[in-house]
Amino acid sequence: MKICITGLIGSGKSSVLSILKKYGFDIYSTDEINNELLKDDSYLKELKENFGTGIFINGKLDKKALAKIIFTDESKRKLLNSLSHPAIINRLIDIIKGAKGDIFVEIPLLADSNLAPLFDKVWLVESKNEVRLQRIMKRDIVTKELALAKISSQKRYHDDLKRLATDIIYNNGDLNYLEKQINKLLQR
Repeated sequence: MKICITGLIGSGKSSVLSILKKYGFDIYSTDEINNELLKDDSYLKELKENFGTGIFINGKLDKKALAKIIFTDESKRKLLNSLSHPAIINRLIDIIKGAKGDIFVEIPLLADSNLAPLFDKVWLVESKNEVRLQRIMKRDIVTKELALAKISSQKRYHDDLKRLATDIIYNNGDLNYLEKQINKLLQR
């Protein structure tokens, strides 16, 4: 089986992946693929050309500075996506097509990727906005305003993700309940 884990920012996709990894499944994350991309000198050069030297500190990419730009300026977010998404999607296609056993792939905004047909199932991870807000602020060490901007930037995707979902996982804080839901889905 090829299963996609999707959901809006702060919904708890990483928690789902951690549980699946604990069970020994092969898991892949767009965040990991993006981190590989951030080691590519030509990609970093493109970022510098498009976003300026202010997103670099001592020659290293300052992800917080870049996040502040892309989550407060829709055109800049679209620009970043146009630079990164093709490379990430090509890598995901290679992973999915090359999989021999069960795999789980985290793709936050599956609706934009056109990769849904490559999966047998799509698990949508959902959380209340208040829970997501607290998670983002804690995880990213950002202000409430920036966390809200991140949430707002993805609001339009929710309905599309719901349409693609074969299953919904509710993740509002209780990890035991989260694990029980995953176990039920794995038994199907």
